[in-house]
Amino acid sequence: VFVIGGRAVAASAFVKPTPETLDRVVEEAVRSAGKALSQMTSDVALDQEKTNDLLAFLRVRLRLWLDMDSEKYLESLTKRGFGAAQSAEKHHAQDLIRFNATGRRYRFTPVAVSDVGIRARYRAGTLVPREDPPPLVTWSWSGAFDIPDDPRSGKLDVYEVQVPVYAPTDRIDPVSRLTVGEGPPSPAMLGLEVAWSEQQQQWIPYRIHIYGQGKSNAFFYPPPYP
Repeated sequence: VFVIGGRAVAASAFVKPTPETLDRVVEEAVRSAGKALSQMTSDVALDQEKTNDLLAFLRVRLRLWLDMDSEKYLESLTKRGFGAAQSAEKHHAQDLIRFNATGRRYRFTPVAVSDVGIRARYRAGTLVPREDPPPLVTWSWSGAFDIPDDPRSGKLDVYEVQVPVYAPTDRIDPVSRLTVGEGPPSPAMLGLEVAWSEQQQQWIPYRIHIYGQGKSNAFFYPPPYP
């Protein structure tokens, strides 16, 4: 049993997808997320519209994380408003290269599909007290979407989908602290934060977190983002 992000996840719960089983693995993960949403307390429960959109977003995102198609990934982001606040064409060629590079290392990585969970982080801009430990690292992307960077001032609803995976790691030179190669995958929790846009009436990618085991000193490699 691994304790990741404050949650116990059995080693046997991890399933390694294949080209033949990928869709089934993704659907099982989405079902687990849907179950987690249905069990939320009334103060943080989502209505059906927001629930359906969140699960639809997760389905597309998880499938592309596990088998990257950079053009489809960019298309999925564009549908969520990516590039609205920047010169899109200028950045998209670089984005495609980055999506492929990060996606390569997450391709068909094992996922604990039955342990996918969801936590409310902000409700109308008010912080929801967290019961789990903070992440090891967070990635954000200010200005990539037309949504406030500060959930408090923006009075945003922010929810985090937590997906246990074997995340790729980097080997770090102990003296220079520079990356010297790829390390072995290690059990981790990917936290995919989304924020609800009243203007667009859909969930927007907000931040990505990685949680490790206890006081993990692994240097985790990020999944494709935003």
